[in-house]
Amino acid sequence: MLSLPRRGVTRRFQREALTIMEKSKFKPTREAFLAGTALLAAAAPAMAQGVSKMPAIESVLHKPARHKQVIAAVKLDHGAPLRHAMNGLNAFEKAYAQGPGALHVAVVFYGSSLLIAANDAMWEKYHLFDILDASNDGLPDMLHTPQNPFLRPMAHADDDFSIQTLSRRGVTWIVCNNALHAMARFIAAKQSLSDGQVYADVSRNLVPGAIIVPAGVAAIVLAQEAGFTFLYG
Repeated sequence: MLSLPRRGVTRRFQREALTIMEKSKFKPTREAFLAGTALLAAAAPAMAQGVSKMPAIESVLHKPARHKQVIAAVKLDHGAPLRHAMNGLNAFEKAYAQGPGALHVAVVFYGSSLLIAANDAMWEKYHLFDILDASNDGLPDMLHTPQNPFLRPMAHADDDFSIQTLSRRGVTWIVCNNALHAMARFIAAKQSLSDGQVYADVSRNLVPGAIIVPAGVAAIVLAQEAGFTFLYG
């Protein structure tokens, strides 16, 4: 069984990560970016347990970066929020030659889009392709398999907007607890299940590093206060 970092250890990891990244003077070298991201990732599982408090959210949003953008994602929309994140990262890293970590993207899921952040086990157990179809946010052009189609790296590296690849590039995933409850009720009603059971199940099976917040709209406020520009995705 995976041993999660204690709260004090988690905060120490976060402080060490920020120290490493601050040494880059907001012009992160590849080494500084990767080292800082690795330490934040070590703290991430603890942050994904339950609804995060404001200090935990703010500590992630204040990670140093030259540029910051928060993407407000209500609909999955064929993966559009992920594509937006990829395009922004590519532009600053490659076209503007500012290197990895120049842009910190935070994606806030507060609608049917949150199913992007569910792992394969949830996609299979709750038939999430069918749930998306029923929510008018379907993926008719994709083969309906038991797996999350956005989770794993994609065939073309230059057009890879998968969760795993974007996570490695430092994207922060924020899941609205209000939307999570609403989606749990929707799934439960469609499949004659207990909404409390579905909520507990899905909230424990989000992608690594996902942060559950009380309200997605409030997280967007905190992000903008931390210097993030806003994009409705």
